[in-house]
Amino acid sequence: MTGVAPSFDLLRSSWPLLAASDEKVISKLNVTAAWDGAQIAQVDVAGERHVQDALFAAFSMFRQKDRWLSLARRIELLENVATLLKDNRETLAIESARESGKPIVDARREVQRSIDCAAVAIAHLQSDQDKSFPADLKAPVQPIEPTVFGRTEPGGVVVAVLAANHGLELAARYLFAAVAAGCPIIIKPSADAPLSCLRLVHMLHEAGLPYVWSQCVVTQSDEVTQSLMGDPRVALLCFVGAASLGWSLRSQLPPGTRCMLDHGGVTPAIVSSDADVALTQAALLDGAFCCAGQDSLSIQRVYLLAAQAEGFAQELAVAAQALPWGDPLLESTKVGPLIRPSEVERIHSWVTAAVAAGAHLLCGGVALSERCYAPTVLLNPPIDSLVSTQPCFGPVLCVYACGDLLEACDRANALPYALVAAVFTQSHQTLETLFGALDASAVVANSNPSHLPVRLSLSGLRRSGLGASGILAGIEAMQLRKALVC
Repeated sequence: MTGVAPSFDLLRSSWPLLAASDEKVISKLNVTAAWDGAQIAQVDVAGERHVQDALFAAFSMFRQKDRWLSLARRIELLENVATLLKDNRETLAIESARESGKPIVDARREVQRSIDCAAVAIAHLQSDQDKSFPADLKAPVQPIEPTVFGRTEPGGVVVAVLAANHGLELAARYLFAAVAAGCPIIIKPSADAPLSCLRLVHMLHEAGLPYVWSQCVVTQSDEVTQSLMGDPRVALLCFVGAASLGWSLRSQLPPGTRCMLDHGGVTPAIVSSDADVALTQAALLDGAFCCAGQDSLSIQRVYLLAAQAEGFAQELAVAAQALPWGDPLLESTKVGPLIRPSEVERIHSWVTAAVAAGAHLLCGGVALSERCYAPTVLLNPPIDSLVSTQPCFGPVLCVYACGDLLEACDRANALPYALVAAVFTQSHQTLETLFGALDASAVVANSNPSHLPVRLSLSGLRRSGLGASGILAGIEAMQLRKALVC
């Protein structure tokens, strides 16, 4: 497959505030393909004045309560945009594959998950259980206990700052949550891969959402982004990205601004001696090398009993070496490029350092091109090496030998990151024991954690995040519950 998704002036067409600006003050961003660096599109970039205009428009809209979106209207908008997503599946998948580098098969899965986000939000709104206000508010003559009626209301302006790895799905998660919650949202995609987010915002406007309810800004500098995130008119900041940056941003937020941080982890997998070997190896390969490891839930650490570890790791390495890599638009590609060439250099330095410190390199460990890194399997890297302690965000899988499953669990829990974990076993007792012992928001049995259902909310533990991530968690965080007591 070698098709090219059509592109257009997404930002200008979907944001009249920028369209009305002086051409001389607008800078441009060249968006390039992760695979070969070819230019895909050119988008307008927002400066400080544009960001201030966006904040003013969103906050002014929120303060006009008579213009809030009704429940029926929100459902209608989400149904409309879901239809547009379905009608443009392949265009969206191609564009996502080109800008992010994920294989086209994975890009199609991302489109489907974005559609699922809309479906989950619609179902949530349709099952709203708020108590309606009574027709007669007269208090009883001798009240024993007051009656409480409640409803949810929009909490205020939302700002969402996204990473590059799943531009469409992340945008769908926060944009659809904001529509469902009835909140104005300003969303900032990664400059490395902004097109999927821009296109989804445009689709929301095409579905009937007034532009001021959903604005997309590609900022020209970190300072402009900081100005957006740190504005006191922002009720909720949703940040997806590096933990060091997210926690630093939180400490700088003005009083009253709430935040959700989504940083991912260093996902562990524990393999019991009774695990189905073929199923386990397939799930680990998919979990480690899907999207070239550029997923916050990618499996990075695998723990096995010492008697199994080396042979199992060798088999994994043989299978990893056979994974087809290359152009993400080819149907056969399993491992595509990293988001930028500098990531290849960083990952290679981490792998090289681990090998120098004693890790056994079973496969990979080399750059396949300026933009692609070979699927890499390491056996027993030092527990203090970067590949063992930090999110690698690349195609690197580390296998460790342990004395028993409890030691494996202790080592899996030893890091300051904890989000999800995987367990491979055919024993219900083993699964139950590890489920209780592992530090994780979700424990996945015998499959790849990256494919968790979109309705699931995940709470990052320790440095992995703050609050829960997911479409339903987003809706809840963006709303407030309001009570009438009578």
